[in-house]
Amino acid sequence: MVRRNVALREGTQAHLENGVRMGLVEVNMGEASDLSEVILFVKNGGESEFTLRLGDTFPVGEQTWKVDRIEQLGSNRLGAVFSRIE
Repeated sequence: MVRRNVALREGTQAHLENGVRMGLVEVNMGEASDLSEVILFVKNGGESEFTLRLGDTFPVGEQTWKVDRIEQLGSNRLGAVFSRIE
């Protein structure tokens, strides 16, 4: 099954199809959500690291994903939701 959304808390990772992994290293909350940023890594053969803001897109293999939300997830831990757009 192809995942279309991934929610991660700081310090966690998700295993996608074909051995691809996505991990959330850090969330830096600004004064407004559009000033917040996340540091994300993607392992797909090699490893790429991205510093992203709300709405930014990034490649995962031949797919394109975006930062959909940056917020508190679960028990007072910061996190983000990523959505596949292509």
